[in-house]
Amino acid sequence: MDRYLTDQPAAVHASFDVSQFDDLDLIGTIATIKTSGKSVMWAIGTGGSFEHCGPIVQGGTLYVGNCDHKFYALSLAGEKQWECATGAPIMCSAYIAGSRLYVGSMDKTLYCLTLDGKKDWKFSAGDSIGGRVAGAEGRIFFGCKDGCVYCLSTEGKLIWKFRTTAPISDDLLYHDGHLYVMPEEQNFYCLDALTGKVRWRFSAGGPFVFHRPVVLGNRIFVGATDNNFYCLDRASGKLAWKFPVRNHPRSAATDGERLYVLCRDQNIYALSLAGKLAWRFQGESIWILQPAIADGVIYAGNADGNLYAISCEGRLLWKYRTGGPVVATPVVLDGKVYFGSNDCTFYCVDVSGKLQWTFRSSLAYPSPIQADQLGPQQALEVVATMGEMPREEHGRYAVRTLGDGGSESVYTFKSEYTTKSLYTSKKR
Repeated sequence: MDRYLTDQPAAVHASFDVSQFDDLDLIGTIATIKTSGKSVMWAIGTGGSFEHCGPIVQGGTLYVGNCDHKFYALSLAGEKQWECATGAPIMCSAYIAGSRLYVGSMDKTLYCLTLDGKKDWKFSAGDSIGGRVAGAEGRIFFGCKDGCVYCLSTEGKLIWKFRTTAPISDDLLYHDGHLYVMPEEQNFYCLDALTGKVRWRFSAGGPFVFHRPVVLGNRIFVGATDNNFYCLDRASGKLAWKFPVRNHPRSAATDGERLYVLCRDQNIYALSLAGKLAWRFQGESIWILQPAIADGVIYAGNADGNLYAISCEGRLLWKYRTGGPVVATPVVLDGKVYFGSNDCTFYCVDVSGKLQWTFRSSLAYPSPIQADQLGPQQALEVVATMGEMPREEHGRYAVRTLGDGGSESVYTFKSEYTTKSLYTSKKR
């Protein structure tokens, strides 16, 4: 919970759907315009957000999914080559193998696409798919909100299924014949990728809600909601060390010399491979998804709406502001950084932070509500839709203020979703 202070009373709550999308952490951002004396309610990217959808690049083409239900192929100059519609938001990165793309959707379906955007086959799972697909040796693996790990052939036939006790919303990791799985329970699993049998499991003091495990040598690293970052022996699952943080390590990356742990306490912790703190960098809001590291620079998105470039020694080099939280892993290629934002825009900047191009999704429309429509004593309600595509008025997040607060109010974030009519607002 974050505390936001203002000299003026302000509308207090923003509501977003986490039951549907799991980790829509801090989609709204609350701030204060000191010069105007007005209370800013929030800033939000609607409908067509690039949420948890990190791009992949192959053969000069960039592939990325979107909350507008579509999967896009873009040139490296930002031109759309094709799009393919699914039945619900795409909240995860795709996997590419040979001439096929494998895309999970919140419509409970795994899609196999050709590289020109045609649907080859699809597989119906027990619930929505919110984590990146993994693959190796002619097999496709993915986790599902029904709590199961699925192993398919590249022709879409089920080979095996492993059931856990909680939804799986984050990425699986395949490495050296093993599959590492993080359900939203207190167990972290290592499975035999060939058979689906458990090799080992490690239990923590809270559920494993972590973007993607990190492997380095014979160690594997993962965070849990008990506010610890764990280093485990990869062969046995035994604890090597753990590092405590203030609030929930959410992702990590390594350059081979250090581990960089991104947390909901707004900090990035740089750790030695023995678990000792080297430095700490504090952002303006929470960190969620795994950063990219290239040429001694960490590129990380933050819920404050910025992409940060931080040296591997902890010094801020620059940051690029977007119109919404940046909660998707970037890709760095040939001096360019490619990333999406919740403002419905996909960005390309160079490694100095200069904008090269943008691509807007098909539902890239901001909220029509302006801050100056509301006085500081008034609350706002915005109800938005999530309907069938491709009608442009559909596919919106629900936002609702729940009351008024003064300068010492504590602001919380709550989950809701709606299928009500488009953009109604009222003062109360």
